Amino acid sequence: MKKSGYGSLLKGMGLLVLLGIPCLFLSNCGGGGGGGSSDQNKIKNTQQTIQGLNTLVENFNANVGRYPTTEEGLQALTSCPPGVNKDNWKGPYIEQISVDAWKNQYMYQSPGPGGKPFIVFSKGPDGKENTKDDITGASAAPAKAGGRQEY
Repeated sequence: MKKSGYGSLLKGMGLLVLLGIPCLFLSNCGGGGGGGSSDQNKIKNTQQTIQGLNTLVENFNANVGRYPTTEEGLQALTSCPPGVNKDNWKGPYIEQISVDAWKNQYMYQSPGPGGKPFIVFSKGPDGKENTKDDITGASAAPAKAGGRQEY
């Protein structure tokens, strides 16, 4: 079945964003100098990747009519989840989910906090969930103590 040009364009844009972010990360964090700016680059690039993943989750929702469940997670973007009509699923939305700047898997939860339909986040530098350094697609400011930033 041939996919619409618009869907393919969105998928291609999502792939460009997510594939381009690691390249930016490698060039910006490659070495030398102030650790502070390197940390800020890692946070910024992680946020940008999360924003790209958010867009792909929204594309999944637009096609399937619902958000992936927490159990399906971000893998719902790479392969059609059981019970989803394969004619509606227009993926893979991305070939592979990368890891964050600290080599940890991105996390996904649906529903998200505060009435949001979902949240994609990184456990941040400490690799622990629900700590002050958790990162979402919001701003580069540190998260409030005891929890992640909201996008």
